[in-house]
Amino acid sequence: MEMKIGAAYVRVSTDGQLDLSPDAQKREILKYAKANGIIVPEEFIFVENSGISGKKASRRPEFQRMIATARQKPAPFEAVLVWKFSRFARNQDESTFYKSMLRKKCGVDVISVTEPIMEGMYGRLIETIIEWSDEFYSYNLAQEVRRGMTEKAMRGGYQCKPPIGYAPTPDGVPVIVPDRAAIVQRIFQEFDQGYDRTGIARRLNADGFRTDRGNTFENRVVTYILQNPFYIGKIRWNYAAHGSRIANPEEEIILVNGQHEPIIDADLFDRVQKRLAAVPHVTRSRAPSTCSHWLSGVVRCSSCGSTLALGGPADGRYFQCHAYAKGKCSVSHSIMMKKLEASLLDELQSTLRTGDFDFRMQPPKTPDHDVRAALKRIEQKEKKAREAYMAGIDTLDEYREIRNALRAEREALDVKPETISREEARRILLGRIRELAQMLQSGDFTDEQKGMAVRSVFEKIVFDRPHNTLHYFYHYS
Repeated sequence: MEMKIGAAYVRVSTDGQLDLSPDAQKREILKYAKANGIIVPEEFIFVENSGISGKKASRRPEFQRMIATARQKPAPFEAVLVWKFSRFARNQDESTFYKSMLRKKCGVDVISVTEPIMEGMYGRLIETIIEWSDEFYSYNLAQEVRRGMTEKAMRGGYQCKPPIGYAPTPDGVPVIVPDRAAIVQRIFQEFDQGYDRTGIARRLNADGFRTDRGNTFENRVVTYILQNPFYIGKIRWNYAAHGSRIANPEEEIILVNGQHEPIIDADLFDRVQKRLAAVPHVTRSRAPSTCSHWLSGVVRCSSCGSTLALGGPADGRYFQCHAYAKGKCSVSHSIMMKKLEASLLDELQSTLRTGDFDFRMQPPKTPDHDVRAALKRIEQKEKKAREAYMAGIDTLDEYREIRNALRAEREALDVKPETISREEARRILLGRIRELAQMLQSGDFTDEQKGMAVRSVFEKIVFDRPHNTLHYFYHYS
């Protein structure tokens, strides 16, 4: 018998159905290899660490190393031996792709030592059915696990690592870590006082604070903390799909009372949520804490639309179109800082006296790229469900149930954010205008707080230098 060179790929399941241990799988593979005239050198035995999922090949380093080795010219082995095809992959699309690449481009076969397949078309058909069955098993198991986790969440159970400010305990109920909880309280208090999230993160980092993972704070982390109801004693489950920032429909989100002690009181949390909702959703806008003046990034040139930048000596500060300063704009738009500040206050006081102003409604928008990604995931799920039904793995009722659930997910992406009437928006905006006017007349607020308040009232302020006028564009967001 002519001896062939083979490789072995070993992976243990993550789903609790551990089947055979890595050593046991390796023994079965080598036993098969010996009986069938295949030599498996030690350097061609690829073993994943325990707990590596078979759903995505990109997350399996040994699998990727095996594929890279097989693609060498010439291929150093003629076959890849696995204990079961499910060890190779549980994603049918990836399984088909990699098997096809190995067989057609590398001349390397993929053999299951416990699932003998006949040669020819019918053998490939049986192999495809096995792949579908493996993926269905993985999908069905995931649904069962999800149902169990959902039930646990409904009962107020904990199933995730507690957030910053808490530590896990043997009985499962997180406890407060005082020095870390102080960071959370500081974040909520500063945001409630009018500071922006970028500035909060920067000050925390400057004071030497780090996240539980040892990383620096950033805008995204601060936002997550501010939106997390865990800090008022709640447990939230199924807030968003894994890897997505799009919140699920409200009726699908589980929010129940937990058994842990809150760090933040409910009134402060509610104020923060309202302020988060009021933060303008303007793309490419700079955080006020990064600006040299609280009006930086808000005032624009009437000629080219660029923002006006602050410059000049301490006793004569002025704003100028930054494009003009670089030679890109042909019209100077210089205005003294004190004059600009005084004109803005006059505008606010006039608006409060008359109540006459126009504004633009800017409802929050879901990021388009997130919607596209979510739709793509739904399409992939629909394809899998259809294939499982066509292969006879799912019954018609099961297929219909999955299809209806996916349709509901798709429709949820089309739901527009809740809107308020223009009259209610005007009332809220007048309140913001009043607060801003009072803030500008007080010496108790930082530039960062003023900058946040200005952005909650104005979309932009346009300076028309040729006519020496300022145009104020109010907005509600």
